Amino acid sequence: MIELLHVLPTLKAAGAESLVANMIINMQDRRIRVHVCVLYPPTGTRLEAELCRRGVPVYYLKKHRGFDIRMFGRLNCLIRRLKPDIVHTHNYVMRYTLLPTILQRVPVRMHTVHNMALREVEWAGRIVHWIAFRMFRCLPVGISEAVSRSVDELYGVGTPTIYNGIPLRHFLAVKQPRRSESDDVVFINVSWFRPQKGHRFLVTAFAAAAKVRPGIKLLLVGNGPLRKNIEKIVRAENLSDRILFLGLRDDIAGLLARSDVYVSSSEWEGFGLTIVEAMAAGRPVIATAVDGVPEIVHDKVTGLLVPSGDVESMSTAIAALADDCRLRAEMGKRGRVRAEKMFDIVKTTVAYEEMYTAAVERAAKG
Repeated sequence: MIELLHVLPTLKAAGAESLVANMIINMQDRRIRVHVCVLYPPTGTRLEAELCRRGVPVYYLKKHRGFDIRMFGRLNCLIRRLKPDIVHTHNYVMRYTLLPTILQRVPVRMHTVHNMALREVEWAGRIVHWIAFRMFRCLPVGISEAVSRSVDELYGVGTPTIYNGIPLRHFLAVKQPRRSESDDVVFINVSWFRPQKGHRFLVTAFAAAAKVRPGIKLLLVGNGPLRKNIEKIVRAENLSDRILFLGLRDDIAGLLARSDVYVSSSEWEGFGLTIVEAMAAGRPVIATAVDGVPEIVHDKVTGLLVPSGDVESMSTAIAALADDCRLRAEMGKRGRVRAEKMFDIVKTTVAYEEMYTAAVERAAKG
């Protein structure tokens, strides 16, 4: 039996957290027993409830905001008690896990890099990651080829790629919306309101498109520190009836069923799980051509790629898909096929399981 411990900051419904939860749910190898350690206290999220319902042991360390020195001792005690064969870290937590895994002689350390290496953590975190990768044989894994290259360039270590996956069945059931000529064409974006996601750019481009294509709407799903600022911009543009803020939602598949086009405006993006969800739901995608996104969206095949920050290009792409229902359907169909082929969570889970087993076997041989 391989004892595996995932360590994350939280279990909020974001990319890294969703990946870990979905992998655990879809584990194929019964020789691997999974534990989850979460630094912050529980907050009642859907992922917390789902792991609890399935009987997955989750340990909350009740971290305070900011640097919390207590995490070293608490992690050391937990690792000593569980005796994991693998500690698999995500996001910034390696600054807390590295020393305990060394003290407790954990055989395998693994870290999934969920964003471009320069963007994943700040300078102090990058020092910790350099030490872990270069001196203590922690294995980095990139979620896209672009992410893996960024790790290679920053830390000088070879980095395998395992694409993120999604539970396809939730999205493959989504049907094409029935539209009459008088219906609005609905665009949707699902992301946290923070600088990375480019909401100001998206709203500006949508406002320009709405001036020449009045029959369009934009659904903004999510929350975050920049939401109030974006709401002010929408009110200033007199678009409150065209751009709707839906907050945090658990029914993404249902919202995609009510939408025609998914739009992503990120300034940088290691992968883009919500893009894959939209493709699996048969929706064409308009996205900024940054980092790992072109590995998901094929320009003019499954959607349209535009330069980040180019308001005119984004506005033109919005208008083009608003005008052409046949093109939307064709791109959506091809996107669904690509999502099924490339981004199934079962495929992702099996790839990690194979990596876990091989890493433990190498460690046993010394």
